[in-house]
Amino acid sequence: MTDTHSGVLPRRVQPRVAAKPRAWWAGPLCLILVGALAALAMWAQQQVKAYEAFQYMRSVVARSTFYDGITVDGVPLGGLTLEQAVDRLAARDQQENESFEIFLTAGDARWRISSDEVALHRNTETLIRQAYTRGRTGTLEERYDEINAIAASGVAYESQMWYERSAVRELTDQVARRLTIEGHDAGVAEFNFNTRQFTFTDALAGQIVDADTLFTQVAAALDSGNYGATIEVSITHVEPSITREQVQALYGKVAGFTTSTSASVNRNTNISLAARAINGTVLQPGDVFSFNDTTGQRTYAKGYREAGAIQNGVLVDDIGGGVCQVSTTLFNALVRSGLSISMRNPHAWPVDYVNRGEDAMVNWPDKDMRMKNTTDGPIYIIGSFANRTLTFEVYGRKLGDGITIDLHSQTTATTPPAETVYTRNSSLAPGTEAVTRQSRTGYQVTTYKVMYQYGKEISREAFYKSEYRMYSKMVEYN
Repeated sequence: MTDTHSGVLPRRVQPRVAAKPRAWWAGPLCLILVGALAALAMWAQQQVKAYEAFQYMRSVVARSTFYDGITVDGVPLGGLTLEQAVDRLAARDQQENESFEIFLTAGDARWRISSDEVALHRNTETLIRQAYTRGRTGTLEERYDEINAIAASGVAYESQMWYERSAVRELTDQVARRLTIEGHDAGVAEFNFNTRQFTFTDALAGQIVDADTLFTQVAAALDSGNYGATIEVSITHVEPSITREQVQALYGKVAGFTTSTSASVNRNTNISLAARAINGTVLQPGDVFSFNDTTGQRTYAKGYREAGAIQNGVLVDDIGGGVCQVSTTLFNALVRSGLSISMRNPHAWPVDYVNRGEDAMVNWPDKDMRMKNTTDGPIYIIGSFANRTLTFEVYGRKLGDGITIDLHSQTTATTPPAETVYTRNSSLAPGTEAVTRQSRTGYQVTTYKVMYQYGKEISREAFYKSEYRMYSKMVEYN
């Protein structure tokens, strides 16, 4: 018997359903789906990483500052802006500019050459701007790779500094000029024509600084960056070659010559005037003396008078007649002083106040007597005339120890005058005649310049050849 009140319900019996068979493709499909999902997830992860890498590269490349590893003159610029880099290097350059200096010394004297006087130039800012472009051209990847390479290996720039070499040269030349002393030998200060006395200057030792060498030394120190160096200026001392005591012994009266004149008042007046014009002549080394230039044209206005002179082989009265004795006397004094005679002319016939071959004729303006001072010192000429005595003295550097010069003339040919030439002159009184030209014997003369030492002949040289024409006597008659 069944107890319906026991509280346990009877189990329901479900009807059994027969199981359905699975499709064959379900498993592979599931595997494919799982693989696809895995690949998708991996791809998504790679895209995320690629994006992150891209963003990182962008952040690295996008820096507005210098990339790490870049240096200019050893100064790291990584992390600095362009303006900061310029300021930092400018401060460094300013410090170096202030250290740009060289000292020159000579004894107690000292000179400083610095950037205060010498303009300096640098390409630092240009180089900084060039360095800033590194890693900033090309694709993103190219720039990123270059930035990494710079960080790994570094990129170093070295600036250049140059200075105004012409300014340095001017400064070194100033020092050289200041230290250079133009020395000189003792010499003649002046000559007193009245007392015939010399006064002399003292010798002065000199010193020379080679300006080229000094500049080369300074430039080498600056070019090598040896700032603050001290360079001792090399000075070459030059001693004078002749002292005052020595030059005093060298100067004095070199030579003189005297001739006697005639009693002609006019002739002596002319001689006196010409002698006075020449007296006091000073000739420096290389100067040329000209008789005609010194005396000028002989004129009445200057006080010259008519006196005997030779014209075309005839003795006539002419203004300034007699001045040839002045040129001849001076010529002999100059020759005996060892001076170089550059122009001399003989008379038409020998004169009676010097030997044949030792005269010097002048005529305005073509015939002159000239001399050049070939010595290394001044020449002073004194001319005097008194009591029918004409004298010229030459003062200057003496010829040497016991040295004197004289002239010796030798007649090499003589031509007697030809027969008298008679010419009828109807203007003469009948039965009278007049001598228009005296006969003159012709001569050929060789003159030698002879040098003596203490009276002993030591040299002889042919000096001049003179030719005096033969003149026949000429007579006019009626």
